[in-house]
Amino acid sequence: MIKKNPIILFYFFCLAIFLIVTCNNLFADTMFMDGLFYSAISHNLSMGIGSFWDLHFSKTLFKHFHEHPPLAMLIESWFFELFGDSRFVDKIHTLVMTLFNAALIVQLWKTTSQKKEISWVPVFLWMLTPIVFWSSSNNVLENTLSIFTTLSVIFIFKSHVKRHYLYILISGICIALGFLTKGFVALFPLVLFFILWLFVRSMSFSKMIYSTAMLIFWSIFPILLLVFISAEAYNSLFAYFNIQVVKSITSIATVDSRFYILKRLLSELIVPLIICLLFYFIFRKKVDVEKERNSNRSLILVFVTLGLSAVIPIMISMKQSGFYILTAYPFFAIAFTLLFENHFLTFTNKLISTDINITRFSISVVFLFTLGIVLTTFFSTKYGNDEYKVRAMRSIIQQVPKNSMLSICPSLYEDWSLHAYYKRYHLINLDSKNLGKYLLIDENNCSDFKVPKNYIEIPLKTREYQLYIKD
Repeated sequence: MIKKNPIILFYFFCLAIFLIVTCNNLFADTMFMDGLFYSAISHNLSMGIGSFWDLHFSKTLFKHFHEHPPLAMLIESWFFELFGDSRFVDKIHTLVMTLFNAALIVQLWKTTSQKKEISWVPVFLWMLTPIVFWSSSNNVLENTLSIFTTLSVIFIFKSHVKRHYLYILISGICIALGFLTKGFVALFPLVLFFILWLFVRSMSFSKMIYSTAMLIFWSIFPILLLVFISAEAYNSLFAYFNIQVVKSITSIATVDSRFYILKRLLSELIVPLIICLLFYFIFRKKVDVEKERNSNRSLILVFVTLGLSAVIPIMISMKQSGFYILTAYPFFAIAFTLLFENHFLTFTNKLISTDINITRFSISVVFLFTLGIVLTTFFSTKYGNDEYKVRAMRSIIQQVPKNSMLSICPSLYEDWSLHAYYKRYHLINLDSKNLGKYLLIDENNCSDFKVPKNYIEIPLKTREYQLYIKD
């Protein structure tokens, strides 16, 4: 089978490298705070706590969670329903989303290029972008969002080639699903027909306007339909607009400059660019670069502009983070592949040119894949940056009943990941306003807090936190 279709080897090579570069975090027992929140909310939803349009985090924090639209958390809740509430479910979910994105990048390449034998290259460049492999183990919403935006782009290209309006309808629905995942940042594919007209000129201006209008209609219509037929949908999306969109533009700032996101984009693209330059310098004497570069120029400009269209709107707000533009990287990966297409073709063809080369490459892939599995398994028992917090939590939840209220000192309340760990793994609500049966303090952060005399300390295996029970 491999000799008949040796390109399969390159897909396993990509998977092996992915496991190696993500091994220390992929199944580790810690997670980025935002991802923890989404996991806890999804876990709640799977247990009937909260609803699709009225998500719930805890009784003391985000009792009604409308910071983001709910679709990604609904999808993750299906994983909890299917696999239970093991700590690995969160990681399995985000890994599946990542692999789905990789498969879509392959499909997008095959939709836009005749060079099927290097369909593995954009995946390889994409997954080695630092923010991509970081996101693959941290459960950010953009992992799911990227699925819908990439799908929408695939169907727009299909419509552009085959002139079939059904593809526009499907693409519009994908954009609507993206909106229900992360809101307005899902809308950037709406400009793709204009970008194609601008650089490819394979359609008239009036045709571009008509196709774009249809795409906008099928993107907006499902959302408007939901809003008009469901008061819950209206209330949820209206709350999201006020909480997340308006406030992020008017009153929330996480960076010092609106250009931060562009600087972050360039810094993330350094790794795939270096890889491309290595291939260029190794194979530059063996390929006709000018011919291929000229034939790909228009398509390269299309993908670079499309990628930028996912980035530039983020500059409207001073609330920015590197993973906000995760949806852009598949298109930059394809643009880089097109730019150095002949170099990657030369490398690929050389590796599969003879049976001996295929055999050697197969052995190398098996070795790398085995190494990736071993390393991932080894690090799955380890902790990340929150080791002391998770270790303590594992000990404390053995003493505190599930789904209970745990009092904390006021200075611990804004430790958001603390809320997330206890809610995700034991459905415990943290309360800083009232003293209940159980009390948790951290001597380093609760130095001004005096434990009431009617509380008795419960011995723990951890020194960072002290747990008390009311006498």
